[in-house]
Amino acid sequence: MIRNRSYILFFVAFLTILSSCTSTKKIQAQLDSRKQSIIYLLDSKPIEDKSDIKLSLSKVSVDPTVRQQTIAVKETGWTVPLLIFNYWESRKMCYQGESNYLNSWAESMQYHFEREAKRSGSFQLDSVDHDYELEITINKVQAIGPYTSNGFFAYLFFMYIYSFGDYAGPADTEVAISYQLKKGTELIHENTFDAKKKSDAFRHGYNNKKELIQTFGRSMAESTSLNFKNVIELIINDLNNHFASV
Repeated sequence: MIRNRSYILFFVAFLTILSSCTSTKKIQAQLDSRKQSIIYLLDSKPIEDKSDIKLSLSKVSVDPTVRQQTIAVKETGWTVPLLIFNYWESRKMCYQGESNYLNSWAESMQYHFEREAKRSGSFQLDSVDHDYELEITINKVQAIGPYTSNGFFAYLFFMYIYSFGDYAGPADTEVAISYQLKKGTELIHENTFDAKKKSDAFRHGYNNKKELIQTFGRSMAESTSLNFKNVIELIINDLNNHFASV
């Protein structure tokens, strides 16, 4: 009888652990199921009086090392199986890539750069009649954060209790972009800028795992958006300073 009860408790504990752990495939699928966008708020000080300097954004390229595919990778997983008390934890690391977004990095960069340049640039954008050409390279777009499942199962005086939950974040995000300003074939000016931001952590208040994972993905996208915005503003300001010194 005692042996049978032990088997039953072990089976219940095993099912509890099994049902509470979220697989890497489910995390990746839920991240990619809700496509994100680079959100950019135009709140910089506008420059109304533009100079006669005209430039064209001729090229936006992406370094081949920049992540394309969103993935989740199991990092750690362990269990303390004591029958009377069991504790487990599984940690996956999530890498958000371009596949999680509606538009490519290059498309987003060109669109938001041109909007910001028209607002706060001291120069004019002209793709036909221009003095300078601008080439932009996206060197890094990174968003990495943990997704953790943990819980416990305990048997106390002919009854058992259990608790488990999933938690996400915070994620570390970074965007690094370089540019070259050319006049004909001559390189006039170049620079590189980067921005970093840590996203929020999510631990309580979510009805299901799908909601938690998609909220986590949106938070990473919001931080990445702010990084793009910060870098674009730095590039525009750097160009303004360069042209002011010419």
